[in-house]
Amino acid sequence: MNLSRRRWLTRGAIALVALLSLWPQIAHQSVIIGSDTLFHFNRFYDTAMQLRTGHFSYFQTNFGFQQNGRVINAIYGPAFAFLNGLLLLVLHSWLGYQLVTSFAIALVGGWGMRRLAERLGARPLVQFLLAVIYLSLGWLPRWALAENMEAWGAALAPYLCLVAVRMIRDHEQPVKWLPLALVISITLQIHLLSTLIFVLTLVPFFILGLISTKGRGEMVKEVFKAVGATTLLTANIWGALLELMLNNQLATPNHFSLAKNALHLSQLAISRNSITPLCLALLLVQLLCALKWRKGGNLAITLIGGGILFVSSRLFPWAAVQAALPALGTTFQFPARLTIVAYPLLLGGMALTSQALAGKRLARGAGVVALALLATTCLTTSQARLNKSAARKITTSYFVRLTWWDSNHEIVEATTSARLNRLLDKVGKRSPDYLPLTSKQTSGVAKTYQGEVLFASQGFSHQVLRDGSLVLRWQAKHAGWRQVPVVTYRESQLWVNGQRLTSWPRSRIGVPTVYQHRGTNVLVLHFTPAPLTSILIFSALSGWLLLIGSAGYQWARARAMTHLLLVGGGRLIPVSIQKGCHPRLGVTPFLLPEL
Repeated sequence: MNLSRRRWLTRGAIALVALLSLWPQIAHQSVIIGSDTLFHFNRFYDTAMQLRTGHFSYFQTNFGFQQNGRVINAIYGPAFAFLNGLLLLVLHSWLGYQLVTSFAIALVGGWGMRRLAERLGARPLVQFLLAVIYLSLGWLPRWALAENMEAWGAALAPYLCLVAVRMIRDHEQPVKWLPLALVISITLQIHLLSTLIFVLTLVPFFILGLISTKGRGEMVKEVFKAVGATTLLTANIWGALLELMLNNQLATPNHFSLAKNALHLSQLAISRNSITPLCLALLLVQLLCALKWRKGGNLAITLIGGGILFVSSRLFPWAAVQAALPALGTTFQFPARLTIVAYPLLLGGMALTSQALAGKRLARGAGVVALALLATTCLTTSQARLNKSAARKITTSYFVRLTWWDSNHEIVEATTSARLNRLLDKVGKRSPDYLPLTSKQTSGVAKTYQGEVLFASQGFSHQVLRDGSLVLRWQAKHAGWRQVPVVTYRESQLWVNGQRLTSWPRSRIGVPTVYQHRGTNVLVLHFTPAPLTSILIFSALSGWLLLIGSAGYQWARARAMTHLLLVGGGRLIPVSIQKGCHPRLGVTPFLLPEL
């Protein structure tokens, strides 16, 4: 069996496991509402409606989050949000969306882990087992359970590891700027914090690569080219961040205890914050193996992965760190996030160890049995947790009821409705992320948002204009001052009953108070960024289009080069080029570029 066929058989086996892992949710026909589900449902519904109506606003949230105009997608994975919005338009169902994206994230993560294991010399069976372990370990299963965005960081981490291990294994060309730029840029378009973890992970690999490479100058040059490309491809994100942070005091996410959310031992559960003794024991065995078989970067990869795992755990003094840096409780939140890079590095070390054991039949067999046992344990535990969540369907602590008369059964029915907004009209999420604070007092922001926006949105009709403006209409029995449930930033413009306001009273979260007339009132909200910000957004889009166009051209050119059509004897002769040699003429007309 040739190499290509073996690769596709392994990929197919991983895809089959990913497909079968969806069975609990398919059997229960349930949409799982977890800790972050409604937050991201609102984000993606907003972009879906923008795509459907053609009424775009890059900054304002005009369709999701009770149509209050707050800014989220512009600085939280904008490209990924529009990609998910497009998917929602195609699927017309929250259940279909969850099933398709859960399958997709498993393919991205599983195939990435397989590729990393192959690059490090593992046989197809070991590649498959390591991929199955990775699919069921840590943060990656959290997408199906709760739409935690860190799961996509975990899915992309094996590709980051491919870039990292190249730095210490390829002494001739330790860095290629394009793969490095793509991994960081794509991750930044999805999740900012995962990108930060990725960059920090690359630092020790870069230092080791710089020490061992024969061309330090060329390595540094490639890194700077990657930095330049990444700066261009992500200009929309850092441009929007600068726009908002320079002009507004933004609310941070909810506060968490770092020590309580660090990795710890659990007898049975394998979750984002816990690891079983069996799994930990095998990782420690890998450390011992790396000390014995150090070749190929095994020791460096395992030590870096093990060091990150240690920092992610309760063995690290996180309580003292949080006491010294309390802001980490709202920005970093979960030290267990670090396992998104610790696990693939350690599993990559296992791939190298399996290569070292190739000539030792007994030890190799024992290693495969151990991996199979760990894969079975991880997969079984993950499936049990998914089945429990699918059977429960909703957890009331993860949302706020916006309609007191709706029962849990009616909310569950809304999750499977073809009208996507039906669920979002019944329940809300009181996340304070990126709200514009007007005071330094940050406690109780979520509760304020719940009262001033979530519960206050009833009684207003909403309309989105073609230029991205949001229009609210309401009826008033008496003239006087009234708080309107929209969120305003320094860049926001307001018109009330046809008159543009130059200033207005704002609550602690930017909700305006305006003077209403008796009868019908109309408020128009529009976000106007600085011209430079718009230029940066356009530059990032142009950069991606240029990159995609260039890749398409190179692909088409490579196809043409490998299947030449030569005119001879009055007929077309297809020619396959292998190793640059013409099969009939015995010459080398050109050499295929290394892709």
